[in-house]
Amino acid sequence: MRRTGDIALWLLVLSPWACGTSEPLPFGGRQIVFRSQYVHFPSDFGVTIVLDTMPQEEVCPLLRRYQRPPLPFWQEHYSLIMTLQSAAAGEDVTVDLNDRGPAGDVRSVGLGLYPPGARSVPPGGFGVDAGGTIILRELERYRRAAGSYHLRFRTGETLRGDFAVQACPG
Repeated sequence: MRRTGDIALWLLVLSPWACGTSEPLPFGGRQIVFRSQYVHFPSDFGVTIVLDTMPQEEVCPLLRRYQRPPLPFWQEHYSLIMTLQSAAAGEDVTVDLNDRGPAGDVRSVGLGLYPPGARSVPPGGFGVDAGGTIILRELERYRRAAGSYHLRFRTGETLRGDFAVQACPG
């Protein structure tokens, strides 16, 4: 997977609450810096884009071994997982918080804190879903994906960014 640089998205800075007000800090005061991104193609039509706090060099070996996100890591880590069951290049895909779409066109976005070695957020753990828009500027099946996202989480925080990722080799 070609690395495009660390994605230093400080969720604290992107929040309207980061202006010194007495409002609560976003995501319970968590400072999340995504250090890796990867793409997974669950089918000929679907794509999953992931931003993660684990180091980029850990992604491909884990993806080859476990075949799909979320990936277990030996340390606690955050994953932002954007899944589109049906997608094409040039699409602006809307993800609705309250309607994930019909069978064959399910869309979801979630941010979770995964304990060491886990592939799911435990009951009572930190996990929040989001809605918004994912723009797929480029999509080459099983090879690469590029675009941007503008998300609003159920808890009120917003997150915008770009992605450009190559699939892991063989």
